[in-house]
Amino acid sequence: MLQMNAGSVSGGDLHVSVWDQPICYSPLPNRRFRFERRFFGFRAIKCGRDRIRSRTVFLADADLQMCFVAIDLPGLGQSKAAPAPAPVGQPAPGVFLRQVCEALQTGPVVIISPSLSGMYLLPFLFQHSEQVKAYIPVAPICTEKFTAEQYSSAQTPALIVYGDQDTQLGEVSLSNLKNLPNHKVVVMKGAGHPCYLDDPEIWHKAVLDFLQQL
Repeated sequence: MLQMNAGSVSGGDLHVSVWDQPICYSPLPNRRFRFERRFFGFRAIKCGRDRIRSRTVFLADADLQMCFVAIDLPGLGQSKAAPAPAPVGQPAPGVFLRQVCEALQTGPVVIISPSLSGMYLLPFLFQHSEQVKAYIPVAPICTEKFTAEQYSSAQTPALIVYGDQDTQLGEVSLSNLKNLPNHKVVVMKGAGHPCYLDDPEIWHKAVLDFLQQL
């Protein structure tokens, strides 16, 4: 298992062993919070749409100094060699992301969860909420797999983001995620799926404003 001090590694793809499988991640070094706007554009440029959909982004917070870690999910992207712990579209064990966090020594995290990563993040949120400082879902899958009671029990601050042109997952995910008791909603006008690529400036502002209020 790789152990790293968050923020000590420069940008680039690395691997951490989780359940004896190689999981690819890309860390960025710590910078003052006000400069982290650059990260959100960096991921979009480097990865392209298909890879972004397979990624979960951890933001490890230490007094509003953010260390960013983007993870390729098992069976996808640069983690393709790692078998997925659940079929696509079915919730994965919450312990998987818990062990990723332990391997990366993140402590409590803010998680940006687009699209496919919902099958990993939602079980993690409900089963290990103490490790999730805040949750930023971007039209994730699997929201319908959980009950209104499960959502209402989660006190984690959430920023729900989706594009109003996302006919695939936008309104569907919102109808379930709005049961989170401590949430805000940002609807990106004219944006599809993934919405953050269609209007990066609105995305940047929404996320940074949310983070500064934590």
